[in-house]
Amino acid sequence: MRYGLPGKPEYDYTRPFDYFDFELALDTANAVESVFSHGLLYGTDYEAGPNYRGLWGLYGIYDYIGPNIFKVSNTAGALGTTAQWWLSQKVALQGSALMGVGYAGGGVIHGSGVRPPGPLGDGQRNYHYGVAPESILARDGRYSTDPDSQQRVSTINIGYTLLGHTRFGAVDWRPGSTANPE
Repeated sequence: MRYGLPGKPEYDYTRPFDYFDFELALDTANAVESVFSHGLLYGTDYEAGPNYRGLWGLYGIYDYIGPNIFKVSNTAGALGTTAQWWLSQKVALQGSALMGVGYAGGGVIHGSGVRPPGPLGDGQRNYHYGVAPESILARDGRYSTDPDSQQRVSTINIGYTLLGHTRFGAVDWRPGSTANPE
């Protein structure tokens, strides 16, 4: 779900979460498999030419990923932008670019690399916590005191998307457009 995409005429970004993006994935094993959310906390809109509009500022981020064998979550603040660019009369490109820092935790729950529990509870789970950058596409962690852990997971996803608008959520502000509310 996205709310407050840039370009809507007379829309102001004056309050926290006047723009936000929220994604939720459910599964039969854990109920909630993932949550991805980011929202503009403080920022403003901008435009670059007749076909490109966006907003930029400080975003708040919360992500949670929890398939069957590992869990990762983070809370962060980031500077970034969300924009929409009309590539042609009927095709719009929407996206966000964020860079920041936050606090994250992650690790395996069971399987290879997780030792049996010791008398003090150590070894039950392989969790690690700390400050993490938010511009990572992939992370490979190595720890000097723990053995490497390798796991493989295969998934099949079946999705359903409900689109409530003929333009797939794109905001059309261009003059002369039939979809322009002005």
